[in-house]
Amino acid sequence: MRMLEKGNMYIVAGATSGIGKAIGEIIEKDYYPIGGRNLETLADIATHANKKGFFIPGNLFEKGTSAYNFFIEEFFKYKQEGVVQLYASIDMDPIPIEEDGVIIDDYFDPRDGKKWSSEVTIEEKRNIRIMMADAQILFWKNFLESLLKRESEESLVIIYANSIISKFYENHAFRRHSEYGRLKNTITQLIEEYNERLEQKNIFIKNVLLGIIDTPMFTNRGKISAERTKRIVEVVAPNIPLAGQEIQATELLNPNDVAAFLYQIGNIYPKATPNKINLFDKKHLDIEKMMRDFIHKKNNITRLIVQNIDKKDKDVVVIDERVKRFLIQLREDSLTRYYEEHIKNTKIKEKKLRDNLIMGERIVSTLSPTLSTDVFLDTCLRLEGNYP
Repeated sequence: MRMLEKGNMYIVAGATSGIGKAIGEIIEKDYYPIGGRNLETLADIATHANKKGFFIPGNLFEKGTSAYNFFIEEFFKYKQEGVVQLYASIDMDPIPIEEDGVIIDDYFDPRDGKKWSSEVTIEEKRNIRIMMADAQILFWKNFLESLLKRESEESLVIIYANSIISKFYENHAFRRHSEYGRLKNTITQLIEEYNERLEQKNIFIKNVLLGIIDTPMFTNRGKISAERTKRIVEVVAPNIPLAGQEIQATELLNPNDVAAFLYQIGNIYPKATPNKINLFDKKHLDIEKMMRDFIHKKNNITRLIVQNIDKKDKDVVVIDERVKRFLIQLREDSLTRYYEEHIKNTKIKEKKLRDNLIMGERIVSTLSPTLSTDVFLDTCLRLEGNYP
């Protein structure tokens, strides 16, 4: 792994297609593609990506491969400042169509992207998807645990992409159909649970919710079309609270615009940007506005903290029962305001409020006994404004 030794590391996992490929094309000769089963494709990418033509092949989610071992066993040892873009996950679902979400078409084997063999049964297909989702979730658990062993004080930024489609499944009765949605949403929740401990080690994970991007996943899948996918978004939009905003995805995003945005996020001072970033509308591509809004929210939360929390040491907050109640109340007040404004169905409102409060309580229960004021502020921002 000596070939990775440089002043700043930039790693892209999932650089062979989709948004990961677009990121690589933006970065050009400044990154290392890691993870990928096609050696020829990775080798070709690597010749353009870095001077040494360096890459690490293998299924990122298969224990024992070079790519898996790098992230789990080697990566935490590196002392350099760095950015990691993690996009390596596979669109594993059958194609949902029509307003009621009935699934009628199932074209592709997610293991290789080729058409299913006619001999594979429906039950076997489902089991394959379950195993693939479980493998990705396990990888992330092990990866996050390994990061806790990192001793370097240099900042590390990790960018993980969730999908607006996974949110669609998470909020509907037919969520059982989506292993893709399950893995994406489970990983997002895992990151939330680890964030506080990782930030104490100068590791910042940015959870980005991507909308509909003009990549083959949405535009080249048999009968599926971008327009049909947009209809899915229109159905789910009113039911998802994301930092107090409704989802409004009005058109496909250009992958190069998204890639440029994410590249900049990776290279901005990490405390100047939120941990969860919405990127499903053209207006979200305005980084300067996002940062201004984030600073404004930080200032408001800081004033609230000063009014409600007594700190004996100005740099340390003791997480006692009173502070925990303050955090839960902060979340409940914010959620209640959101649901009153956006959701008219009382039954849906009550369930969503209950579920999101449970998640907030879980996050609060994992907090350390004491937090620095910076970490405490970041925790307040996550609980107040970023709903799982």
